[in-house]
Amino acid sequence: MSGDQERDTRSADHRWNQVTTLVTAFTAVGALVFTGLSLRATQDQIDVTQQGQLTDRYTKAVDQIGAAGPDRLWVRVGGVFALERIAMDSPRDQRTVVEVLSAFIRTSSPRQTPATVCPDTPADVKAAFVVLTRRALDREKDQPIVIDLRDTCLAGVRAQKADLTAVSLVGSDLHGADFAHAHGDLVGLNKVNLSGADLYSADFSGFTNLTGTDLTGARLDSAKIARKSLTDVKLVNADLQGVDLSNVKLTGVDLTGAKHDSRTNTTGATYDATTKGAWW
Repeated sequence: MSGDQERDTRSADHRWNQVTTLVTAFTAVGALVFTGLSLRATQDQIDVTQQGQLTDRYTKAVDQIGAAGPDRLWVRVGGVFALERIAMDSPRDQRTVVEVLSAFIRTSSPRQTPATVCPDTPADVKAAFVVLTRRALDREKDQPIVIDLRDTCLAGVRAQKADLTAVSLVGSDLHGADFAHAHGDLVGLNKVNLSGADLYSADFSGFTNLTGTDLTGARLDSAKIARKSLTDVKLVNADLQGVDLSNVKLTGVDLTGAKHDSRTNTTGATYDATTKGAWW
């Protein structure tokens, strides 16, 4: 083979190697694109399946809480906690779950008149209330949810460490409730019956409306119950040991028989002629 022929052969082999390399590269890129599209399609299918499962779970849970009759009580309780689980698994469905449970409480346990003394709250309504007070508030930063539980019967509910932020309980009966270590901001507790309630170490010193609230005989030791003022609040025989009332203006408050000690801080607190039982 002459030198020219040898050079031509080497040049042809080089071009062929380049073509082979390009074909291999394009094939690899095509494989990657196909794999990516396949994975995307698979993920889309998984999302569709998961949404379908959530819809099925939601429908079943709503059917459960709608089961009527005393013999279906625990079916309803199960439905309440099923809805809580859905809210935990699907943040975008939390608002819907909150609205459903709020409506369930309002329709299942309404307070007929402001003078009505409610019986002990049924287990399904108690469960719904507890679920609402432990929802994930960090999911509501952009769109806060205001929970409307006005004029409801919630006597004897147990919700220790409850977060009552943006909950309106105006005109409701919560006598004998357990709200130890509860807290919240923008809470509507005006004209609420909280007589005999346990509010040990609760913190309602933010924007909480307690106007006209009945706290007769309530346990309030070590609690923070006011930021600036208390108006027409009944604190007859309430336990105010360790309560911070510093710089609070009291108007029409009844403190008759209220228990207090050296830890009850009344520094700067003022009251007018309509306030009863002030000891400082």
